[in-house]
Formats: sequence, structure tokens, C-alpha cells
Amino acid sequence: MSFLQVSLIYKKYYKISEEEYKSFFEDAEKEEEVEETTSIEDLGDLISGAVEEFVVEGIATTIPLHLKIMNDPVFIEGRDVTTAYIPQLLSSG
Repeated sequence: MSFLQVSLIYKKYYKISEEEYKSFFEDAEKEEEVEETTSIEDLGDLISGAVEEFVVEGIATTIPLHLKIMNDPVFIEGRDVTTAYIPQLLSSG
């Protein structure tokens, strides 16, 4: 069974209007602006931005830790990152 067939069954079962059904696919049809990544700093900024926008409701996540790591100059520069890095990072506040 294809995605389209499943989505049409879902639409019929949950009595979703045609307007609401089409709204599910609007974002997918819009062209996404692609950011050019030319350096490791650009990649770090891109990843940090994506993580900052990520929302998980109802449970605790490690997203704040990942943001702290990705924004830490030591990690960005790739220096002194050993097995002691995370405990040191967490103890620094």
C-alpha cells in the first residue's frame, strides 16, 4: 500500500476536510532555502540552529546538553576534547 493510499484512508476514517488534508502537505511543497556550508563553523551554526528549533514535549531531553557542547569554544575548535570533556563542561556551569 502506498503512502497516498494510507493517507486517503486516514483522511476518510478521521473525517478530515479537503482543506485540512491539503494543509498537511503545504510545507512539503514549499521550496526550502538551502544554506551553503563552506566551513566547519558554518556546519556548527547550522546544526545548533536546527537543535534550537527542535521541540520535544512531555519528556526531558538531552537537547540543552547538546546545545552547550556545540556552542563550547573548546568543542568547536576541536582541542582538549577527551573523555574528561563532558564532566569538565558540566562543572564549569
